[in-house]
Amino acid sequence: MRTLKAAVAAIALTLAIFGAANAATDDVKARYMKAIPTAAKPCLACHGAKISPEVAAKLDDIYPEDKARGYGAGDIRGAFTIRQPM
Repeated sequence: MRTLKAAVAAIALTLAIFGAANAATDDVKARYMKAIPTAAKPCLACHGAKISPEVAAKLDDIYPEDKARGYGAGDIRGAFTIRQPM
């Protein structure tokens, strides 16, 4: 999972605004992306490597399939993205 985080971090650290064109449809879209960094507070209370047993139990109950744990402060968890036709 650390390799994926490193790859996402390398791509997402900078804001990206770019246009993409689909040659088959002449469909042109603008896309905006912004990295989602992990803050020490409050993110690590649920997404950190050291989660209290009570919080871990509640997360397991509410989000049984969730794997978004083990992050450190500053790790990139993903990116917000907006696509807009031009």
